Amino acid sequence: MNPLADAVVAIVEELGDAHVRSLASAYRSAGAASPDNAAAVRQALPAAHREHVDPLNRAWASSQDIAGPSVALALETALAAKTSAATISVDVVVTGPDS
Repeated sequence: MNPLADAVVAIVEELGDAHVRSLASAYRSAGAASPDNAAAVRQALPAAHREHVDPLNRAWASSQDIAGPSVALALETALAAKTSAATISVDVVVTGPDS
């Protein structure tokens, strides 16, 4: 993967769903990567969790062609994949002689 994708996966694994949704909302309202937009996104999390977004913001800054709404979509997609993977699915298979 690329650094931005790695950072998205890492933050979705580290933070709770509500915090990821808050970040996605903040990125959705951000435009291009800039120090001001990165600082605004960082404020979307409680102070105790803000350092978790720093690697994602650095990866976003190194991908100048990626806008904030694209990062939001990546976060939402990774969160949906995580949620889907956590859902247990059981299929019952019956074999044997016909009765």
